[in-house]
Amino acid sequence: MKLADFYAYTEQTFDSFCKQVIRNERTDALRELTHKSKRETVFSALTPVEMARLSMVDRIPEDTVEFHIRGYTLTVENAALGQAIAVLPVRLRDVALLYYFAGMSDPQIGQLLRLKPDTVQHRRTASLDKLRKLLGGSYGQ
Repeated sequence: MKLADFYAYTEQTFDSFCKQVIRNERTDALRELTHKSKRETVFSALTPVEMARLSMVDRIPEDTVEFHIRGYTLTVENAALGQAIAVLPVRLRDVALLYYFAGMSDPQIGQLLRLKPDTVQHRRTASLDKLRKLLGGSYGQ
């Protein structure tokens, strides 16, 4: 075997080896893509329930206002509304917060604050009227 033939043989062997490595890498890449496609889902294919389970809303502390009423901590997540509620007299503010943010009924609020349900209803409507004036009209209608 001549030296030139040996170099040609070595070059062909190396060329064959490189091509085999590339084929194997392609096979591995395709196998990995197939495996990933079985486990992954496109966001657009998720249902709203699944999307809600995977998402989260950042709460910015500067945009929230907290109120403490008889052991309840109520958070208002709208800064303008929270500031308007803070301006209300305490007797109106407590009723409005318990009704609209704690989800209590008039009798439940009356029992907690030791008021008659009619008084609670009157204070609730009065607080809503004052909030409408403070916020410029049609808020909550």
